[in-house]
Amino acid sequence: MLKKLVEKLSGLENIVSVSHAEWTLRHTWPGVVLFLLVLASIAFSVWSYRVFRNRTLGWFMTALRALALAVVVSIFFEPVLSVDITRRVGTRILVMLDSSESMGIRDTREHDHDIAESALALGLMATPGMQLTPAQRKQAQKASRFALARGILTNAYHGLIGQLEDDYEINTFRFGEGVSAIDRDGKNDNLAALTPNDKATALGAAMRKAAASFSGESIVGMIVLSDFAWNRGEDPLGVADHFKDRGIPAFPIGIGLVEPPDVSVERIYTKDLLFAGDSYTVKVQIQSTPSFARSSGSLVIKVGDVTHNRMITLEGDHQVEEFTFEAPDAAGIYPVEASVNTMGDEAVVENNTLARTVKVTDEKIRVLYVEGLPRWEYRYLRWVLLRDHRLDVRFLMSQGDRDLAAHSPFYLHRFPQAGDAGLDFDLVILGDVPATYFNTEQIRWMEELVSRRGGSLLMISGPSYAPHSYRDTAIGDLLPVTIKPGAWQIVNTLESPTVTEAGFVSRVPMLTDEESDTTEIWEKTRPLRAVPPVVAKPGASVLMGLSALRMAGEPYPFLAWQRYGNGKSMFLASGKIWRIRYNVGRKHHERFWAQTIQFLALSRLHAGNKRVTIETDSREYGTSESIKVFANVLNPFLDPVRARSYTVHLSPVDQPEEAEPIRLSPVPGVPGFYEGSTLARESGSYRLLAPETDRESANSPNFEVRDISLELRNPGMRIDVARRLAERSEGIAAGSFNELQHLVGSIRAQSPLRKEHIDVELWDTPLVYVLILLFAGLEWVIRRIQRMV
Repeated sequence: MLKKLVEKLSGLENIVSVSHAEWTLRHTWPGVVLFLLVLASIAFSVWSYRVFRNRTLGWFMTALRALALAVVVSIFFEPVLSVDITRRVGTRILVMLDSSESMGIRDTREHDHDIAESALALGLMATPGMQLTPAQRKQAQKASRFALARGILTNAYHGLIGQLEDDYEINTFRFGEGVSAIDRDGKNDNLAALTPNDKATALGAAMRKAAASFSGESIVGMIVLSDFAWNRGEDPLGVADHFKDRGIPAFPIGIGLVEPPDVSVERIYTKDLLFAGDSYTVKVQIQSTPSFARSSGSLVIKVGDVTHNRMITLEGDHQVEEFTFEAPDAAGIYPVEASVNTMGDEAVVENNTLARTVKVTDEKIRVLYVEGLPRWEYRYLRWVLLRDHRLDVRFLMSQGDRDLAAHSPFYLHRFPQAGDAGLDFDLVILGDVPATYFNTEQIRWMEELVSRRGGSLLMISGPSYAPHSYRDTAIGDLLPVTIKPGAWQIVNTLESPTVTEAGFVSRVPMLTDEESDTTEIWEKTRPLRAVPPVVAKPGASVLMGLSALRMAGEPYPFLAWQRYGNGKSMFLASGKIWRIRYNVGRKHHERFWAQTIQFLALSRLHAGNKRVTIETDSREYGTSESIKVFANVLNPFLDPVRARSYTVHLSPVDQPEEAEPIRLSPVPGVPGFYEGSTLARESGSYRLLAPETDRESANSPNFEVRDISLELRNPGMRIDVARRLAERSEGIAAGSFNELQHLVGSIRAQSPLRKEHIDVELWDTPLVYVLILLFAGLEWVIRRIQRMV
């Protein structure tokens, strides 16, 4: 009786037994309160019918009213029935078959062990150790991964479906970019007719969707046959955690060789933006498997019309080859392509070539440097700036020789005013200049240069005015540090700047290509004497600290930067960086400043100083890869545009009329910023364009789509993903015939009975309201018959 009641109240099926039941109250009020209220309900019911003529009927109506009131009162205390049950779980197994392009790879199997595993999967062997005919051996040696997966499911000797279908209900799905059901009745995709042609593997999403289609049922487990090179959508390991909570173990079966013979061009490293005529390096990262170690190959790299060819020796691992090029003299977008010749027996050859683009500009970075007295840092930095042909620099001295502007085109006699030609700079450097030197309009202009126009501001601290005189100004607000009151902090003569992890990642303070050498050079940049009392703001990135000094318990922000609106701001806590030059050498001092200025100013050149800035998350994609698109949109008054969406257009560079609209959605909390995505189509060069109304005020970024799907970038079978998937979901993985048999045994060992503890909320079940209606309704009917209403 109790078992049936629990099934009815909980909605669960197949309950075998109830081993323990306990009635509790979820509400925190003491149970004695409920007892007193129920007692009061009984007392009220007795009082209500104390003078009723028919005593038997009166007591019956009293009981009905008391029961109705007692049920109503108990609802407020939220009664719960806590039970321990044993129930029979279902016998449904889900089978997931990967039908993406990478499953069409025909791995070259050279070892007898791999050939035997393939023959067993294909059903060419009834038992391990059988002899194969030459034709069978060749078939096993070059079988596709998809053929192996299909054989594992259906072969006459060891097919999983044949082994399990008598005891389990099996539902089979194919997955790649999406997921769909497979059956053998012709209603859905037919297993024998399937081909692996999906351009991506959305493994996690497919697993979740397949399981969700049986959300009301118990599932014994999920068998997944794949090479586990997932490349789109939800992380399958997160889905495995969800499966563990739901009690669904995953049984991954790895298909393919872990390290098939392959050579691929992995990355092309170079700057996205080059200055016309500059020399620059292009680094090509190549990956080769151990089977090709010490093999010779030809590496060809093309930049525009210039080609370099180099014979290389493959290392059977990652290696990087470096080339030096000179940027073209004409501005524009130039293709960069690297390719390695095809080697024998490669699993795939589509990944032997990689392409991207670079932008060449003949614009100059416009820099305004405002300084007080000509201190040492200013003197050395001035020559660094003037020697760099990529810079168009103007200097303004608030103190010193007032006739400099009359004798040099590089000096200004006053701060630029609104309407001046050349007012728009990419970078403003503020030295030890008092905030009172600038009027309100000039302060506002510098703030808007950063926040709205995408420019940058760098403050080089000085003992007289910077940064403390800017504490209560708009300049103080945009700096990446909070300026504290008080005297400067004395710095121990042995203390020096130290590069943080964020600094090494940004490479701004890198003085050599090696982190250890950079650290050693910065250690010689002393003594610093004193630094201002500042702390990093929450959103700032600290690139360098001081080896021992801390402020407010946090590492001191010797060099820090942050994004401010559309631009960047940076703070340098000392004007004694010149000590690098004095103690170590000129080239390191110049490298630091060149990297710092490019870091601050180049992002504005990328966008072309436009009020609408469109960006993508990469410069190159494979076919069917997801492209993320971002847009920062300002109106003609440079205020953020607030709209429900913003539409940009994607078109081939050589066919602008074939434009595809991409709808971008606003990013919450970031006015004027929109994001969206689309899929890369066929190979070629593409361009993103703003709507026609904004086109003249917007940049138009280019990117490349390569004719190689995500599936063929890395052809190796990811057995590590398979094993972690099994571990996280409490299943087991199989990568060989012996493990496959163990997997079948593990599925069969799944207990058909499961012990569970459940809480049935009695106060929130239809039965409660049925009881109230029954007791109160019956009392009302009797009162009606007795003409009491």
